[in-house]
Order: sequence, then C-alpha cells, then structure tokens
Amino acid sequence: ELAAAKTTQEARDLVSAGRKNIVINGDMRISQRLGSSGENDLSGTSNGYGVDRFQTWQAGGGEIKLQQSINAPPGFTNSLLNTVNTADTSVAAADYYMIQTRIEGFDTHHLGWGTSNAKDVTISFWVRSSVSGTYSFSLWRDNQTYNYVTDYTINNTNTWEYKTITIPGPTSGTWATNNGIGIGLWWDLGSGTTYSTATTETWGQNNKFRVPSQTSWIGTGSAVFRLTGVQLEVGKNATEFEHRSYGEELALCERYAKSYAATTNSVSGMLAHQVINASSNPPTVESSWQCFLGIHHNMRITNPTVDFFGDTTAITVRTRSGASTNVNSISCTDITKGVFTITPANSVDPSNYTQVRGDAASGGILLDAEL
Repeated sequence: ELAAAKTTQEARDLVSAGRKNIVINGDMRISQRLGSSGENDLSGTSNGYGVDRFQTWQAGGGEIKLQQSINAPPGFTNSLLNTVNTADTSVAAADYYMIQTRIEGFDTHHLGWGTSNAKDVTISFWVRSSVSGTYSFSLWRDNQTYNYVTDYTINNTNTWEYKTITIPGPTSGTWATNNGIGIGLWWDLGSGTTYSTATTETWGQNNKFRVPSQTSWIGTGSAVFRLTGVQLEVGKNATEFEHRSYGEELALCERYAKSYAATTNSVSGMLAHQVINASSNPPTVESSWQCFLGIHHNMRITNPTVDFFGDTTAITVRTRSGASTNVNSISCTDITKGVFTITPANSVDPSNYTQVRGDAASGGILLDAEL
C-alpha cells in the first residue's frame, strides 16, 4: 500500500510520520482531579471526569462511578474506569449515558473538514467491558447537529480488545477552527432511543449518537467499562499509539484544567484592593477583594472557572500576626496575570489582612477551562 502511494503527502499519511494523535491524554495517565486513588460518584443528571479530558455524562435513573485504573493492555499503565453504581433497567427515550472527549478547533483545523479537501481520520482504542455486545461510537461538530454514527463489537467480557474505525472527512458542515469545540467523540453506554439512528456511517445525523442495537451497559448493576489507548489520526490506517512524555501530556492537559494543591504557601499572593461597584450611584465598596496570586498559566481562556476540591478551607486570608479567615469564593479575572477575585468569610481590615495563601494539608483549587 505504501509503495502505491502517489504523492509524498499520501505516503506520509499512510505511515503517520511525525506528530499524529489529535487526542489529549488518550493513555489516561493524567488525573489531576482524582489522582490515582480518588473516585467520582455521579448522581442525578450530571457529568464528571475520571481522568483529564475524558468526561462521563449521565441523565436518567442510572448512576456511574469514575476513576483512573491500573488495569490496562500491554504498552499502557492506566485506563479510564466507569462502573455502574445504580443500574437503569428502563432507560427513557431522552436519557443518556456516555463518555466524551472534546477536541479544540485549533487542533483540528488541519483536517479541512467542511471543504472539498477534507481529510479522512482513523480512531483506534482499547476497550474492556464486563458486558459484551454492540456499542456505538460517534463524531460530532460543536452543536451536535452534524454527526457520524457507527458501531463496534465487544466480543468477550473482561478482555482487552483493540478497535479501529476509519471515518471519511466531511466535505459539508461548518467546523470550528478556533478555541471552541472542533470535534466531539462519543462512546455510548446505553442512551435512550431519542439518540438512535439506523442511518449509520454517513455524515449529517442531527443529535444522533447510537445505533439501534446499542448494548444497554447501564442496565447491568456493577458493570465495568474500561477505555485507554485512544488515538485519532489523519489517514485510513491505525498506527501504533503515540506515547508522549508525561511532562508533555500534563502540559497539554493543563490548557484545559490546572490543579493547585493548597499546602502551605503553594498558593500565595497579596491582597490588592476591594472591588468597587462603579455602576452604583454613588459607587459602593463590595465585600470581595481583588488579589494577585502566584499562579500564572496559559489556558484555553483567560478567565477559567475556579472550584475548590478536598478541604474547602484550603485558601485563607491572613493577618500580619497570623490570624486567618476562610475564603468563601474565588474567581479568576485574568489567569495570564494571576489576577483573582476573592470573597472572605469575614470582613477584612486592609490595614491588617494582607496575605492570601494555601493553608491546608489536603485540598486546593482547580482552574477549569474545559470545552
């Protein structure tokens, strides 16, 4: 096949020379939110991360637990583990259960999708489930109105199996090439019939993500579904997984999420000034303060959301004498400059309270700029 290549680019695509995997954290090694032993028990209509960049969504009577696992096929050390905590044996039409990863438009612009030069891609991954049968995989654009739906088979239970699917590049549709969603990937776990289509392996499906024969993994109590080795590359051939260094993969993940453990002084900075509400007449002084923390990072957006994890008293405002008050809320104004806005639990005297810092043995803050 390589010898039959008519152009240098065609030969390059066949062997996928150079950087090739468009997916970030496809080997599931990075888990900033949970570490190697944490668990994320989803409840109700919700979503969450078991590892970086891979998000599980649920809506219905079923509930799923997420975590990083050390059960992996040869050549890998980790996988994403989904476990059914509560089975849904009567999935309603509009219920959904799936794993997603979303790829930024800046990383997919070279595919030329939506043009006559659209490139084919191949998705490959390792999967292991306690429930065998037919499963669905789909690709979609940012508003999920122009999708490609196909299926694969898990032949044996509790056995690692390698799957590859080649998808033709779409010559129609509008695809983001900025810092929005370029492409979404969806592994279905038993969604309702609202999302089902018998028109498969062709582009253009609106809000459809699964085939009619999709296995109801969510309908089996304590069922497990493991995923790793996810690679999306240009061309019609699946090649060996591209293993990047741990530091490089972590840096790629940190564009979308960055955790800071709040051990003493790991997060530190100075109070700057109270926030003034200039729209009031006369202007009023708010209870929040602007501060500069020793956190500077280039993320997908300049104002990521900020969430506490672990100990919610992880960040405190301290006096010169060492007394402290907790921080009720924190938001990011400009991550490139380390500018944050905080609301202390108690009123703060600017002549005495001066320092903001991490002050807990466990816990911290997570900057979230996910797609």
